[in-house]
Amino acid sequence: FSISKIWAQTENPTKNSRIELKSGAKLLIGSRINGEDVRTVIKDEQQLLFIQDLTSMYCDSANQFLQRNHIEAFGNIVMYDADSTKLVGDTLYYDGNTRLARLRGNVRMFDKEMIVTTQHLNYDLNTKTGYYFNGGTVTDTSGTVLTSEKGYYHTDTKQVHFKGNVAYNSPDTHLESDTLTYNTLSKIVFFNAETKIKTRDGFLVTQGGEYNTELGTSIFQGRSNIETSEYLISADILDYDKLLEKGIAQKNVSFYLKKDKITIYGNIGKHDGLKGVSEVFGDALMIKPDDSGKDTLFLAADTLISISDTVVGKRLLAFPKVKIYRQDFQGKCDSLAYLFTDSIIKFYDDPLLWAGKNQLTADSIAIKMKNNVIDTMNLYAKAFVISLDTLLNYNQIKGRQITAAFKKNKISNILVNGNAESVFHVLQNDTLFTGLNRMQCGDMKIIFSTANKLTEILFVNQPEARYIPPRKLKEVDRFLENFTWRLDEKPNKNTVKGTYHNLTALGEKHKKSKLIADELFQVFLGDSSLVFYRADCHVADIKLPFLLHIFPENKKDISIENRQKGYVNLGFEIPEQALFGRNALYELVLPKFKIAKIIVGQQDMERKKTLWKKKIEF
Repeated sequence: FSISKIWAQTENPTKNSRIELKSGAKLLIGSRINGEDVRTVIKDEQQLLFIQDLTSMYCDSANQFLQRNHIEAFGNIVMYDADSTKLVGDTLYYDGNTRLARLRGNVRMFDKEMIVTTQHLNYDLNTKTGYYFNGGTVTDTSGTVLTSEKGYYHTDTKQVHFKGNVAYNSPDTHLESDTLTYNTLSKIVFFNAETKIKTRDGFLVTQGGEYNTELGTSIFQGRSNIETSEYLISADILDYDKLLEKGIAQKNVSFYLKKDKITIYGNIGKHDGLKGVSEVFGDALMIKPDDSGKDTLFLAADTLISISDTVVGKRLLAFPKVKIYRQDFQGKCDSLAYLFTDSIIKFYDDPLLWAGKNQLTADSIAIKMKNNVIDTMNLYAKAFVISLDTLLNYNQIKGRQITAAFKKNKISNILVNGNAESVFHVLQNDTLFTGLNRMQCGDMKIIFSTANKLTEILFVNQPEARYIPPRKLKEVDRFLENFTWRLDEKPNKNTVKGTYHNLTALGEKHKKSKLIADELFQVFLGDSSLVFYRADCHVADIKLPFLLHIFPENKKDISIENRQKGYVNLGFEIPEQALFGRNALYELVLPKFKIAKIIVGQQDMERKKTLWKKKIEF
């Protein structure tokens, strides 16, 4: 027997070409089973060989069904297809008419790119497709291993489609999904469902996209989260290069820097891990709680850039249209630099700040923080401080440079260096205006009591002072040159948070959803789902179970066992993956029937207490 004779057969197999026994037969036994001719074949010293066109099959023994053009082969099965695909197993059932091979027991399928290992595999020689359905493993030449409950391998395209408990393992990556596709030539994994990826550097959860296992590049579609030891990134679209440590995030972007407990939101984000630079553009917002947890800094701008280096330390740059809010101070400017290492915030280009009842302006301003509160504030060039007294009079201080020292979030003293001027309204018992003091000198130091009352003024270098009683006071005397009260520009928390006031971190598709509950969690109703959202959330908050009862308009739309109650119980717990930084976001798909009423809430089972509950009728 010559192998060359096998491959010399026609390259265009006919549909009903016969399966032929070529060699290896020691014993042939003919019989009839259910009216069908069956030939049992036992091997000699060499294995039996059956061929059909360009397909060859080796085995130890076989039953050949001549009329059906079908064989059942047993023992050390080896099957070769014309495209060099090789299949081995314990048992083979092959239909020569449909050209479908079914292999059972210790099955392996080989080609140049991969090996499939399973216990049950069907191979269609017409479509060049192998299919397993009771669990299998695919290993490629790079050492990548994928397992799943079901798998389809196309030998022509070199693509494997996996379904059910899919797991991907390579030397540095572990992946879990329900559905994905892998190309053994391009080494690209395509995600078709929620997928979890763990690498040496971190963890990722995505709803779809693709990942190049050789280059380490990826594009993720749908809400995706990347977590490393240093940061968390979340967006609707993520493009990430693992080797270069560069990523671009688009739509509803969120960065969370773990060490500094900083969250940054925006429309577009860029991250360079090697340079330690993160950039966010478009409606950017930074949220930083202080270490005590008593206050939070909100900072908004068109662009925010976070930089970490070993020389200067960690810093944040913001520009333009900067707005800032904390309980103890608020402000706006064109650009800002926040030096985390030194706890200094610098404001540039028309900075305007408020601390309590004090308005502060200058060409530039620097705030020094100590123990999470303002320690000192330096105003450089054209410095001007305005404060309101109990009668809403404007007390004023101006000079070339002003340094304000704070104690318990109140100004304790002000030092003016160069061209010092001041206007103070004199009050009796904080209720009666008795006159006005105007002062001018080279330098000036003003000391306040703990009640924020003026107690002492020290003048240096040619002081000039005059007291003006009420009867001689003119309106022009009340104001220093360039006085401008700009309270209408003072930002509040909501104006700084902007578009993130209610819907921080909600995806684009949820922005048109209706807010139906605003208790411990905000609940939004969309076309086919409920979205649960909470800012400043902790793991303990999402571990408490939620109650959710869905009442249909027609009870016939629900199962018989639910009709007596009249609703479907969809109670759940939010998984930890839904907690990103300090924000929880979880979507739950609603039943397809028309809804009459929803009851939603959250329970503390240990205390047997309902924390909150809301009924919504339609």
